[in-house]
Formats: sequence, C-alpha cells, structure tokens
Amino acid sequence: MLCLADASVCVYSLPTFELQGNLTRSKGCNLFDWNDSRGVLCVATKRRLLLYHYDGRNFVELKEIPMNDIVRCLAWCGDAICLGLRKEYVLVNAATGINTDVFPTGKSSTPNILPVPPPLTPGPGGFGASGDSGDAEELLLARDNVGIFVGAGGKPTRKHGLPWTETPSATVGFPPYAVAALTNSFEVRNLQRGSQHSLAQTLPLRGVLGVVAAADSVGRGVKCSASSEGDDVVLYAFTATSVVRLTGVPIPSQVAQLLDTAQFEVALLLCELLAAAPSLRAELTETAHRRCAHHRFHGGLYDDAMRHFGAGGASPLEVLALFPGLLPPALAAVAARHGHQSRVPPSNTRHLPPTLEDWPSSSQEALSALLPFLIGTRMRLRDASSSSSSLLIWGPDDEEAVALDTATLCVLVTTGAPREAVLELLEPPTAVHPAAGEQMLVDAGRYAELVTLHLALGQHRRALELLQRLATSASGSTSGRGSSRTFGPHDTVRYLREIRPSDPLLTLEFSRWVLREQPGVETLELFTTADPPLPVEDVLPHLRMHAAQLCVPYLEHEMAARGAELPVAFHDDLVLLYLADLTRARAVAGVEYWNEESSMPDVRRRLLTLLQAPAATSRYNPERMLSRFPQDALFEERAILLSRVGRHEEALTILVRRLNNSVIAEAYCDRVWRQAPFILRPGDMSGGGGVVGELDEWLAVNEDVVTDADNVYHCLLRVYLEQPQDPATAAAADKRASSLSSSRGWLSEALELLTRRHQYIDGKKAVELLPDNVPLREVMPFLEAKMLSSAQLRHKLERHESLLQSQHDEAEEAIRKFKSQSFVVTEEATCAICQKRLNSSVFAIHPDGSLVHFSCLNR
Repeated sequence: MLCLADASVCVYSLPTFELQGNLTRSKGCNLFDWNDSRGVLCVATKRRLLLYHYDGRNFVELKEIPMNDIVRCLAWCGDAICLGLRKEYVLVNAATGINTDVFPTGKSSTPNILPVPPPLTPGPGGFGASGDSGDAEELLLARDNVGIFVGAGGKPTRKHGLPWTETPSATVGFPPYAVAALTNSFEVRNLQRGSQHSLAQTLPLRGVLGVVAAADSVGRGVKCSASSEGDDVVLYAFTATSVVRLTGVPIPSQVAQLLDTAQFEVALLLCELLAAAPSLRAELTETAHRRCAHHRFHGGLYDDAMRHFGAGGASPLEVLALFPGLLPPALAAVAARHGHQSRVPPSNTRHLPPTLEDWPSSSQEALSALLPFLIGTRMRLRDASSSSSSLLIWGPDDEEAVALDTATLCVLVTTGAPREAVLELLEPPTAVHPAAGEQMLVDAGRYAELVTLHLALGQHRRALELLQRLATSASGSTSGRGSSRTFGPHDTVRYLREIRPSDPLLTLEFSRWVLREQPGVETLELFTTADPPLPVEDVLPHLRMHAAQLCVPYLEHEMAARGAELPVAFHDDLVLLYLADLTRARAVAGVEYWNEESSMPDVRRRLLTLLQAPAATSRYNPERMLSRFPQDALFEERAILLSRVGRHEEALTILVRRLNNSVIAEAYCDRVWRQAPFILRPGDMSGGGGVVGELDEWLAVNEDVVTDADNVYHCLLRVYLEQPQDPATAAAADKRASSLSSSRGWLSEALELLTRRHQYIDGKKAVELLPDNVPLREVMPFLEAKMLSSAQLRHKLERHESLLQSQHDEAEEAIRKFKSQSFVVTEEATCAICQKRLNSSVFAIHPDGSLVHFSCLNR
C-alpha cells in the first residue's frame, strides 16, 4: 500500500500494514498516481516529477522530469501523464519527458482532472467487458464550468464537452457517471458517448469540500448487477461537519425510471453496461426499443419508430396493430389481440383510423417507413423457417406469415411500388391471404401481379381464365397504379410452361384458343417442353383439330427426342404428313413440282432423310406406306420403301428404268451388301493378320450369300439385261437406251458392273444372264478378274487348311504327352492339402505333380 504521509511516499505491506520504508527523493511530495498496467508510479514534488518502477520487491527510480510550475493534479492517460498546473494543462510523455501544452485552465485557475473509466469505452463484450486493464485512455479536464474530453495525444476526443451548472470544486468518476460537487448541490452527469452528457440527478448537498469513491470502484468501473445486494460501489462526500455516504441505484431500476420519463436513448446506453448478465441485458434492451418505438410512432417519427421496432425484435403483428386498415377484418383482429398482449403501456400507442380512406395525408409517411420493416422482418422469418432446425413453416397456416405478407402487399400497392417489387413478394412460397390479395390487386388494376399470385397459390385455372379473359377483351390491355401492359396468347403460353409439374388437362384445355390465335413455335413449346412430357396420343389429335400446321414440327421434335421409343404409328403419321404436304404443293405447282431434275423442296428432303434413316430409329411401316405413295411420282422414295421390305429387284427397276440412274442403282447395291449380316466386306480377304478368324467367318456364310439367286448384284444385272414388262417402264428404258452412246443400251452398264463388283457376283450365274451374242473380248475383263480372285481365294483357303492341320497336329501331340504320364502312389503318399494318406481314395494330380484327394481339390 502506498500512502502520502509527512510530505513523502510511504510503502506499507498488506495486510499487516507494516512500514517498509519511504521512496527515495520523494520528500516534499504532494501528489502521486500509479499506472497498474505498466507498473510505474509517478510522484510530483514541488517543480519536478519522479518516475518509479516496481520490480516485485522494491521501487526503482527511473527518471526525473523537471517542471516549470507546481503540479496541482495529475493522472495517467495511456503512456502519458496529464498534469494540471495553475494556468494550464500539460501532457508529459513518460518515455521521452517531452511536454505538450493542452489548453489553459480557464478563469478559475483551478485545474481538475477526471480519468474516464474504461467501462465507458465499448469492448468485445460490450461496455464494461472483462479484459480491460483499468487504466484510462481518456481524461475529462475541467475548464471553468465545462469538462473537455482529451485523449493520450492531447487532442479532444469528443465533439461536445460535459457542461456543469457552475465550476465544480471537486469531481469523481462513478461509471457511467461523473459526479461534481457544486456550491449548493451535488450534480451527476452521464459520461457515455451518445448520451449528450445529460443531467442524471441533482442532490441538495451544501458545503461539500471533497468527494471520494470507495476503493473497489477506483479505476475499475461500476458493478452492473441487477440488484443492489453485494454492490460495493459507494461515494463519500464530506463537509465541514459530516460525511455523506452515497450508493448507486441498480441499472435495471435506472432503466425503468428512464423509460418512464421517455429518456430512451440514455436507457439503451445503460443496457449496454449489462454485459455480465446477457439475458437481462437482452430483455431490457428489447423493452427499451419497443417503448421508444411506440413513443416515436405517437410523435409521428415513423422512420425512427420502425428502426426501434426492428431493433427490439417486435412481432409484425404488434406493429400491424397500429395499422388496422391494412388487413382484412379477421387478420386485423389477430393483430389487435397481439397488440393488446404486448408489454407496452397503452398510453404510449396511437392507432391510425380503421380504413385506408380515413387515413390522414401523413399516413403515406407511415406506410413508407413501415415497408422496410415489413420486408426486413419477412426475410428474417423466412430464413429462420427454411433452416433445417426450424419447426416453422412459412405458409398459409401461419397467422403471422399471412398477416405479414398481406400487409406488405397492401403497402406496396398503396404506395405505388414498381411491378418487380410486388412480383418478388408474390414468388412462392408466399402467404398472402388469397381473397384479400386478389381484391387489392384487382382494385389497383395490377392483373399481371394477380396472375403471379394465383400461380404461387396453385390457383392455375383461375389464373388461366383471367389471362384468356384479358387477352380476348376488346383492347387486351389493362392499366392501374404502377402497371400498364397488354396481354396476349404469349402470357398463357408462359404461364402454362411455368406450371411444374405440367398439368395435361389444363394445357390441352387452355391451349385451344392460343393455337387458334397464335399457332407458332412458342405455342408448340407448350407440348415439347412439358415436364413430365405430355402423351403423344393426346397431343397429336389435339393439334390436328386446332392447329394442323404444327403436327409436323411436333412429330419431328418427338422423333429427335425419343427416337425408337416413339410408337410405330407416329412414325407412320410423320411420313404421311410429309406426303400430304407434298401432295398439296403438287396440286398448286403442277406435275413439274415432283420432277427429279428440278430443285428438291425442303419437305421432300426431310421425307427422304426419314425414309433412309436406320430401322432402329425410323420405325415406320414400309408395307403400309407403299400402299399410300403414288405410282407415278416420288420414285426414289418408293425405291427406299421397296428396299426396306426386301424387294430389291423392284427398287432397282425403279432406279434404273424410271430414274435412269445407274450410279444410284449401284450405290444402292453397295449399301444393301454392306448392311447384310455376316458378309465379308471388300478388302477383308486382302491378307494380313487374323486370316484364320476371317476365313472362319467368311466360310460360315459365303456359300449362301455369294451363290444366292437373290444376290442384290444379280438383281441389278437382271434389270440391266432383261426387257421390262410394264409399258411405262419400257418407254423410260427406251428413252435411256437412245441416249446412251452404245447402241446396246444397258449391256455396257452390265459389263462394267461385272468388272467392278466381280468379287460379289457368282460367275456362272452372271454368264448365264448375258445374251448369247456378246463378244468374248467384252466379257474377258470380268472373267480375268473373277479367275484371279478365285485363285487368291483358293490360295487363302489352302493356307487356312495348313494352319488348321498344324493346330490339329499340335493338339494331338499334347494329348499323347498327357496320356503318357504315370504316377506312383505308395502307402505313405499324402494329400498336399489335408496332409492325410491317400490310401485307396479317389485322387487328383495338380499340374506341378502333387497329389490331392479329389474331395480336397476345390477347397
């Protein structure tokens, strides 16, 4: 313990109060101050400062700093020492000893320094949070009747000072207050930032000579407990004849008194000092914010009121009780009942008139202030309901959610909010009251928003009926406050596409008028993008009845999307639709429209692509299609159909005799040959590796294919060499023959075919088909090529035979080797697995020669 006695600093040990000695050179000391965090003692003696450091056992002198005047008061502030001299305040750097003038003391020439306790500076846990060292970082310096806040750098830290009624004779800190002794009273003012340093209390004490705080409060702040029990924070004021003991009122009681006198901001600042009691702090803060909010609302300060409602966690029903005209009667009653249950005194609340029409002009300000509160509360509650741990479900079953969403919609519509803001509110999930929300939007002419409301509530039929009614009205347009637009079929299409999952009945029912009014690609997407897909069996008849021109693009989309999964009947329908389009175009353009020499129309290209597609993806019935296609036109398509049913000779007859195109005919044969199963392709017998495997496959099928009378190349030969029986075909053949350079017509084509495709044609049958008068020299290229390929084939077969014989011999040798092996089984022979004797048991031999029981073999 340090004590100033006999003009020197004495050191005593606790708790025995045994004198340890005096600090050296401290004679003449009139003031001292201890810096606990740095362990340094500052001693003022006449015109100098002495600094001592405590090393745990003794005080060691560090430095001496000379001064120009006698120090009348001093206090630590960070690393600096603030000194009050007779005419000015000086800040001395403890490390360097440099002096910095702060400002004069004023007319009174009586300096007064009050360290502002750390609890008045917010920390990580709030005001008064633990972890503060207790050393002041801010000082209150008296200048006449004003206290000026100064930091460690000597600069003012606050915009406004602390005013006293008169120049105080003494001050002391009593966090969060500063207490001053005046001539006829004892004045208490708030030190917290934001409190405007308001006068908290005035006590009628006269002749106060000085005031000190109890030991537990010096430099440590006040205890922020809920009651006065156990509190050691006291002040002692002494006069010439008495000592007065003053104790602090518990903070909760102070907050209650401040709320009753409408000093809400100061009450909120005091609540922040209750960091040690978080639940009590939260309760008092919430109450203060809500009391303040009702008071501000009563005074017409709507923005400030909503800010405090939000900070106090007020229920939206409590706030909406102040706006009875926003809600339908049932919800208004719920809000009113909730408002009556709030803890706010009724005298502090004021309701607006029960209907919007009776509200004063200032109500627009109230609604504008209410909207951000409603939106913010809605987002907070929706986020809470969407969390995995929440039991709340945002929807029509929650009265609070219904009231909040309905009131928000009413405010948006009443204030003329943009369409985007209303649509954002109505996006699912929304809890807007169906009837009330619809009436609001209808009255405001906001039909687009009404459609969105129906969609969010699942009232699809009502929405679609409204869209049809709006689109088919005289003008097709609507206008109202905040919206003006025209409705049409595209709105119905967009709505039907947004329904998930798709409703087939609604789509078919409400697409009828859309198909009549707007049979385009956008409307077709109703059926091609449905999720889940609509049955083709229902959509195609529907399109045929209301928009036949969309049948083809619809079936094309289904073919591309589903392919072979699409039933055969719809493949046939697409082919017949193409044919119908061609027939209608021919009726308009005439026979030349189908002239193969002219430019091919797009629909015919698509028909050919469909007919030529592999059977795995294009599953139309060719037999049925043959009966529907014309006999006098579309010869290429008819040839494709004949090919699909295996009537190759008829198809080749059309290509050769009708189309007069041998190139296409030969390509046709090549395609059929390549598509035939198990046929050795050209080049397969060219040699190289894998000869045995190739010949095995070739020999398995070659005899039937090459010698088959229905070989497709034989069919083409017959078409070339035989005369057609049909008169129309014969006329076309004569026309072709007359155009050939050779007088023999198709004979040259047949001979060239024999030469080019000799490996696929049976030589004997080909020679039998040739006319008897054909010169041998013209047949020689074919015969030479055929004999050469036959010789090569024979050579390959001989090689194959040799390889097979070699493999056979190797297999026989291996069999003889295994059969010649012998093994001796004695009485001592044991099983290699179970180690038991074999005796007369059935045994087996491993490849390594070990013997095992037959029963142990598969273990």
